[in-house]
Amino acid sequence: MCGIAGTINQSSSAADVLRSMQHRGPDDQTSTVIQNVQLFHARLAIIDAVGGKQPMRRDNLIVTYNGEIYNHLELRSRFNLLCDTHSDTETLLALFAKMGTSCFEHLDGMFAFALFDEKNKQLYLVRDRAGEKPLYIKKRLNTLQFASELNTLNVLDRLEIDDTAVNSFLSSGIFFQQRTAYHDVFECPAGSFVQIDSQSLQYSVKRWFKFGAAAQQQSLSIANKSPESLSSTIDAIDTLLHESVKDRLLSSDVEVGAFLSGGIDSGLITAIASEYTEKLKTFTVSFDGQFDESALADQVAKKYQTQHHVLKVDYADLDQNIERILLNYGEPICDDSVIPTWYVSKAAHEHVSVVLTGDGADELFGGYRRYVPYANFQLFNSTPASSMAASLMLQFMPQPRNKMGNYSYAYRFLSLLKNNGLDRYIATTTNLDTSGLLLKQHDQPMVLAYDELTKNCESSLSNLMQMDFHTLLAGALLPKMDIGTMAHSLEGRSPFLSAKLLDLSPMIANQFKINGRVTKYALRQLSQKYLPKELQNAPKRGFETPLNAWLTGKLKPLLNDLLANPNAYVRQFYKANYIDALLANKQVVSGLQRDRTLWMLFCVEVWSKKYVH
Repeated sequence: MCGIAGTINQSSSAADVLRSMQHRGPDDQTSTVIQNVQLFHARLAIIDAVGGKQPMRRDNLIVTYNGEIYNHLELRSRFNLLCDTHSDTETLLALFAKMGTSCFEHLDGMFAFALFDEKNKQLYLVRDRAGEKPLYIKKRLNTLQFASELNTLNVLDRLEIDDTAVNSFLSSGIFFQQRTAYHDVFECPAGSFVQIDSQSLQYSVKRWFKFGAAAQQQSLSIANKSPESLSSTIDAIDTLLHESVKDRLLSSDVEVGAFLSGGIDSGLITAIASEYTEKLKTFTVSFDGQFDESALADQVAKKYQTQHHVLKVDYADLDQNIERILLNYGEPICDDSVIPTWYVSKAAHEHVSVVLTGDGADELFGGYRRYVPYANFQLFNSTPASSMAASLMLQFMPQPRNKMGNYSYAYRFLSLLKNNGLDRYIATTTNLDTSGLLLKQHDQPMVLAYDELTKNCESSLSNLMQMDFHTLLAGALLPKMDIGTMAHSLEGRSPFLSAKLLDLSPMIANQFKINGRVTKYALRQLSQKYLPKELQNAPKRGFETPLNAWLTGKLKPLLNDLLANPNAYVRQFYKANYIDALLANKQVVSGLQRDRTLWMLFCVEVWSKKYVH
């Protein structure tokens, strides 16, 4: 795991650039210049500390690489690659020399890398299938810069805020695929590569992985195919998850631990990992009050005799760290779980340099409660009649007092129905109040992606999960984990996102993902083989936070100081007095929507203080 950066037609201070990403690679920081290309690398040494130094050269190919290729030794054997080191970086260079860009489809791992072909003067910027590793690119006039993080890109060339992009973010809580908060800056899409001519700077973006393509190539309809038996589905998941966990454990020269919550995803990872390593170190966050799942995690730790660490988090210094946490991301965020992610990563780094996580299981196997109505009703394509009926009924229904229960489920279902098109997806995903925006707008690529899915013959559930894969997972959840862990020089590995499991997921019948109102059905069935009964049917929680308590308590002075300011950056996007009414709790909106919207506005305002010039 590392930090990478580079430029074309620009000479930058190596010291400044490397300093900006030293947290990603504290073990070694180097740079090199080849023709008009400058490459930077900050290394966290996980594999072959001596032989894996970068940027690495093999004949006319030079690479600066962030990530891990877990099957690199198998690739050496399969393609008869001769290498001098044990480094997966050299495997990558040897494989590219042998087959060019077609080699990407053989890589099982998480990665973002820049590979320069000195002979042909072509620079390739490449990102992994799911988007575990971020990669940002800026092109303007006759220069180009790229980096693992936006904050490093800002060191290479000062970034300028794109107000239109921010407006779209406030409308959805999402920067979709290539879009960022800045002019002339785009993100390399997950499963894609950008090929750049280093002389003319002409470039093209090409997709090398498409989620669901494996199922389509086998002429399988994700929604209508004849399902395999539940037992064979569970066996397939079990086999591939074992393979994935083993690869992510053994592809390391340093000790690997695991995050362990009270849910089935991290529980399965821990159970399987314990088969391949003795005294696995596991880490659970213990929060004060209702968000503490350490007791459930402790059952798994005892069952598999792990070296368990309960990381006590009380957020006593949250008001002192909050701006630092948010500014790590380089652009506005909408997910409040970045806070516990930052704290648990900081604590875990005191014990290990690599941890396994359960990321991706919900998006691949149906773990969200909002998937339930889509599995049972055709909701992806909306009708005006259903929207009008739902809106009418909601006028006579008081808001639910909590998130659980049948009444809450019915209320949220009707709230979903009242929206149309892409707005329904946004309402399903982010739970924001957008009524105060002067102009509610969505990025055209996001609109087109949604519209394209509505033309599919697939089920509403399949379409929703595909949209989540490209929008939520790659654009929000995985960057959250990458930035949060790497802020503390900690590498996170996600076994659920292996190449084979990514191919398997779209082939699994919908009823094995959502069964009635039971989420993640096949994984829950698998958990019966490994986990205590109390965990098998535990509800999806993730890193939940006491957001309301923060906004009305510890963070309230800072929140009011920023948002009540008449010159606040975010006020330009909203109707007069809307933000004041929201702060005073006089806006007609649910308590959860109010908290989510205030949090988003707070995050935007903290970020703007650094980048608005």
